[in-house]
Amino acid sequence: MPKGIERLTCLRTLDCFIVCGGGENESKAANLRELKNLDHIGGSLVIKNLRGGDIEDAAEAQLKNKKRLLCLELYFKHNNEDGNLIEVLQPPSDLERLSIWWYGGIVLPNWMMALTRLQELQLSDCENLEVLPPLGRLPNLESLELVRLGVRRLDAGFLGREEVENANNINEGEITRVTAFPKLKRLGIKYLKELEEWDGIERRVGEEDATTTSIFIVMRQLRELSIFDCPLLRALPDYVLAAPLQELYVSVCPNLSKRYGEEKGEDWHKISHIPLVIFAANGVVLATEKNLPSILVDESSVGESIKRKIQASYVNDPQMFQKLTYRYVDSNRAMDLTSFPKIITGRRPENIQSSIIGMKWKRTVMIR
Repeated sequence: MPKGIERLTCLRTLDCFIVCGGGENESKAANLRELKNLDHIGGSLVIKNLRGGDIEDAAEAQLKNKKRLLCLELYFKHNNEDGNLIEVLQPPSDLERLSIWWYGGIVLPNWMMALTRLQELQLSDCENLEVLPPLGRLPNLESLELVRLGVRRLDAGFLGREEVENANNINEGEITRVTAFPKLKRLGIKYLKELEEWDGIERRVGEEDATTTSIFIVMRQLRELSIFDCPLLRALPDYVLAAPLQELYVSVCPNLSKRYGEEKGEDWHKISHIPLVIFAANGVVLATEKNLPSILVDESSVGESIKRKIQASYVNDPQMFQKLTYRYVDSNRAMDLTSFPKIITGRRPENIQSSIIGMKWKRTVMIR
């Protein structure tokens, strides 16, 4: 970014600002403090190459005064000093979408819980981050994605429940009704390698004690849940199982696959009401569509044996394939679907071999 951008005080759009990383061009490059007077910029802003030593410049940027800014993406250089830096990067309170990448701090900024209009939040590759703030208290959050964090447990603090329990303004004998994640529709939990526990609230839903009655409602609008590569995670919490889920996708989570799998899972009955359930673990993809049959495909042998069976079914009854949708999977062995051009609906992906399979069928088909 060239030096002197601070003079463009009427600028309305600034898609990306890359912080200079030093070197021979540093004297010619703009620094973050040059954003100070650009209060008319709106829409989306991406700031890249953020480093812990830029705190003074970042504070001068005064992002919170950019009232028209709706979407902010922050890309850090994964420095232990990022915790101080992110605090001075406070955006306007009306922000709707926030993404934070490669943040090296151990806690998230205090200003995050003031973003009461936030609709989408993504935290990605923040590997030092072990504890999340009470994100359940964000009243308008509709989409949450947690990717490659150091979190070991999703507990009451994640929901914002501890704040409610410690509140001093609850009168004796009063019935309190509290909702966590009141508008959340999509939740993605991906590559949380250390995550073991996801606490439920079954003990206290509607629990009465001598002084108060608490009714705690969680994720009452959740429609889509994706959990990828969380090998230590043991179970889903009760409030997720009770949510009005329409899609559940679980990949490379052996404990969950064993516990909730359709054929042998002891808790399959707890998720069997969900219209679309897809498990992918150890090379096996199991898709179940309510009121439609299931398909079991062993990806590790999606070479000729499985492929021949699907081809045979297609040749014998081409109308059997009603719809095919794509789900990405990290595998070079995914079946080449170019053999079935007539069953593909919509735009074909660029890399069809890295695409895969959630299929809807008109009648029962089991491939073994």
